[in-house]
Amino acid sequence: MSLEELWSRLRGLRSEDLRSLSPEGLARVLGVDPRELPLTTRMELARRLYNEFSLPQRWIASRLRMSLRDVSRALKPKEELTRAPSSTSPVLGDPEVIAKAIKLIREGRARNPNDLVLELKVALDDAEELFNRIVENEKITNIKTVEAAARIARYVREVEKKFSRMEDLVKKAEDLEGKLKELIGEVEEKTKLLIEGIKYLRELQSIPALARTLNKWINEVQERIHERVVNEETRCVWIDDQGYCTNPKWRWHRRLEGEDMKPLTITTREGERTVYLMNMLKNPLLCPFCPYYRPRSQRTQYRIRYPPTP
Repeated sequence: MSLEELWSRLRGLRSEDLRSLSPEGLARVLGVDPRELPLTTRMELARRLYNEFSLPQRWIASRLRMSLRDVSRALKPKEELTRAPSSTSPVLGDPEVIAKAIKLIREGRARNPNDLVLELKVALDDAEELFNRIVENEKITNIKTVEAAARIARYVREVEKKFSRMEDLVKKAEDLEGKLKELIGEVEEKTKLLIEGIKYLRELQSIPALARTLNKWINEVQERIHERVVNEETRCVWIDDQGYCTNPKWRWHRRLEGEDMKPLTITTREGERTVYLMNMLKNPLLCPFCPYYRPRSQRTQYRIRYPPTP
């Protein structure tokens, strides 16, 4: 899109309408994100907006996605802008500096020349020319999108770290049925130790942060148990009225000694067989981090039907 086409769209607005536009609104009027336009085009638009509409420089800078320095340069007479080429600067010829600058811009850590000055410790003039060259040559049109992508990537990595252990436990659940009771006992013992540890840590002023972390974890487990097992309104849709979990993933192939379990006859390709359902009201520690939890309010949405009670 040419400069004159862009200007004709802005010139057709009244001054008060133009002033009321947000950065996104100005982009809709132009039909293009200003960051996708060459710096020279934005500088010319800035000059015309300032001369014909008397708009403040800060308004122009925010709407056209420019630095105040670029706006100030655009408003100066052309003869004041002429200067010796900066290509003779050793910074602009240093491949290592250029590579670092490209990486900073692509990762969204450098959104303007001032960021390059802080990161690379170079002069502002060199940083400005280096930034403009990279943006135009690489055609990086939306730095905000790059930042968002980088943030999402960081969040994904964090989530993967937090839930990798839980996923491993879920995958191995069928192979560890015989050891599950022992694991539950260990968890209960560790939970008791954690509770005692919290009581002790609260008395130690030297490590308050760890005490808060442990207390938060215990409270989270207790809240999840109350939400998923105890509370009638938010109880998991897989838990029937007697407290037994009916989820096919948590069916047991044999009865565990000493546990409250009820039999259920199912039909398989090999014929009928008996499986056992665990009473979660008596074993609530199995529920807090179960990936199959659904509140009862979604029972109709997921069309879950309870099996008949033997």
